[in-house]
Amino acid sequence: MTWGEIGQLMSGAGVLMTSLCAGVTVTIISLYQKRKQWVDDFRALYAEFWNDKDISQVRRWIVSNKLYNEELKPVLAQRIEKGYNDLDEDGSTKIDMIDKFMALINRLETLEESTRTKRQRTFVERFLFSKHWKDKASSRPELREYLATAWKGVIEIQNKSN
Repeated sequence: MTWGEIGQLMSGAGVLMTSLCAGVTVTIISLYQKRKQWVDDFRALYAEFWNDKDISQVRRWIVSNKLYNEELKPVLAQRIEKGYNDLDEDGSTKIDMIDKFMALINRLETLEESTRTKRQRTFVERFLFSKHWKDKASSRPELREYLATAWKGVIEIQNKSN
């Protein structure tokens, strides 16, 4: 083997190594950007879940028997009975708030299903827990029935009782 052939071989090996390093670097940067985007999405949903007044009100309706029975149950019963929205402004606002809450739950489920590290999975399960809120919502018969029809094919609601 001549020096020229050795030089060509080393040049080819150098190009190969450079290409491999570039590929690894691009992959690492891509993974970092995906993780950063996931964290940004998590922060935004977390803030919305706990800071939005409408979401907060729906959470209170779901967990409080008194609030649910006095404020939400009659609106849902009327909406279910008619089969369409024939509610006054207050009732329609409450339905909009429920829909906003469920849209957020849907986005949370999408985030939960996305590729993430074990640490990220723990954060979602600990702090956002969409399954917990879906189970709570499904424990309310009128709310469960409304969601089963209005959110059919989008949110799967299980038949759960208190």
